[in-house]
Amino acid sequence: MDYEVVSTESSFSREVDSDEGAVPLDVDPSQSNEFDQVDNARPVVEKNPEFCERARNNVRVLDSSVQIQLRDDQGNLRTISEEEREMQRQRAMDTMAVHCD
Repeated sequence: MDYEVVSTESSFSREVDSDEGAVPLDVDPSQSNEFDQVDNARPVVEKNPEFCERARNNVRVLDSSVQIQLRDDQGNLRTISEEEREMQRQRAMDTMAVHCD
């Protein structure tokens, strides 16, 4: 198998060789085209108190008026932009949603 086609409407999947299209030219698309039911449930992630606490601390700093500097690829310090600050804040909030009680 080179790739797998998954139907977004029915959660069915079908193995496909690379030289074949997602739906063969001689077949009309339908749910009965050799699709197998797949489990689309998201894996359960164990809560990690260390990740939770680190994310909380990051949000506290990002919500403060402190200038935040990061090192670039050459090792030079640069102040992050407001957009980067908001992206980092959202990332920390997402981590909290997963790892905090």
